[in-house]
Amino acid sequence: MNTRFLVHTILAVASLASFSASGADLKDVYERAITSDPLIREADANRLAARESKPQAFATLLPQITASANQNEDESEGSQTFLQELTPGDVTPITTQSETDATRKNWDVTLRQNIFSWANWAVLRRANTEGAQAEADYLAAQQDLILRTSEAYFNVLAAQDTLEAAQAAHDAIARQLEQSEKRFEVGLIAVTDVQDAKAASDSATAALIQGKRNLATTGERLRELTGDAYDELRKPGNDMPLAPPNPASEEDWVKLAMQQNARLISSRLAAEVTRHNIGIERGGHFPEVDLVVGHARPTLCAPCR
Repeated sequence: MNTRFLVHTILAVASLASFSASGADLKDVYERAITSDPLIREADANRLAARESKPQAFATLLPQITASANQNEDESEGSQTFLQELTPGDVTPITTQSETDATRKNWDVTLRQNIFSWANWAVLRRANTEGAQAEADYLAAQQDLILRTSEAYFNVLAAQDTLEAAQAAHDAIARQLEQSEKRFEVGLIAVTDVQDAKAASDSATAALIQGKRNLATTGERLRELTGDAYDELRKPGNDMPLAPPNPASEEDWVKLAMQQNARLISSRLAAEVTRHNIGIERGGHFPEVDLVVGHARPTLCAPCR
């Protein structure tokens, strides 16, 4: 908790521009990380998905209206021939034509309102809890990102300071080696002193190479969080305040963490979701009551011709 308090203090100080004037500051790096880091983006996507579960659960408690309609058209035509005796002994064939055209239209509307469903209400309560849990998970991911970004940021600054110190030591030892070689040439020191100076120079060179590697490694870790490479980062100014933790008691911090820690809150809500799942399963043993109102239009047939 002390570390997180320090992180929030650093971000607050960064917002007040207490860093040096050039380069990106911690606030800029964090704002870039919150849009690029895959872990925080995953937590945000889960939070948005959990928000949709509440209106979906609430929709099962609202009236449900269904409607359907159809229209059928039937057409037929034909002819019929029969014999007709006009006069005795005179039979004449007569042909008649027939045509049928019929249209049938049907539609119905049904309104269904759920009066009581234990499972539906349990699902709604679970959706509310899942939404709160997703918010707590996102807050925990955001706090974790603050900590990871701060660590990566200050690791780069520490690697830069280490490299500068290694470079200064390398340059100083190189001058000492040069002086030792000149003093050996005039016979003022033994060859062993020159060898010692060369060994020190080799060690300084190795430390310089290691410092460059550490700077490249820490810079790459920062780039993984933000997606950008930074040529220069702002260093804390001399006037940056370092406020002590408030409250100063460890027991008070533990009590505060038990009440406000996002991961603990998420764990409690996860247990609550499990209890809601049990309630949903229990709801299968209760009858459901629905109110159904329907209206259907009878079939209409056009006159046949």
